[in-house]
Amino acid sequence: MKTMDRGQTVCAYVPSLSGKGNAQQKKGVWIVAVVDEHFAASNEYRVADKFPDGKKPSTWVIPASSVLWFPAPVAERNFQAGEKVLSLWPLDEGEWTSQFYEATVASVANLADGQLQLRLKGGSEYFSVDLTKVVRRPSASLSASSSSHAAAMAAATAAAAAA
Repeated sequence: MKTMDRGQTVCAYVPSLSGKGNAQQKKGVWIVAVVDEHFAASNEYRVADKFPDGKKPSTWVIPASSVLWFPAPVAERNFQAGEKVLSLWPLDEGEWTSQFYEATVASVANLADGQLQLRLKGGSEYFSVDLTKVVRRPSASLSASSSSHAAAMAAATAAAAAA
């Protein structure tokens, strides 16, 4: 596979802490990041959060297997109904999350128009999402998103739709 260049926008699986105090748990999240450097000897990348909030670490060194091309190359956008993917989610008009969420492709009927119908993991609603906001989900060992993320995203989407 071709090495990603410095400055390339990617989908990166980075460590994250959830909870407070002694109840903190280490997990990982998929975010929009930018490649800072590739370390060929260890096949790792240093990536930076493309949209840091200033409260959390924003640079990590992670294995190449935790870095995906984003947006996905055109040749890799041939999704199938039932396929597991990672997707950004629409918030307000033209605004998207900077964290990826697990979803299932519900329909590819609008694929020619650049749209997929997705169902968020743990949710029951369907959303139309632009193909440029979706990547294939790698093995389950990397993407262990919790259902609380699904509930939070469903609530955020509902609030944005009501506004």
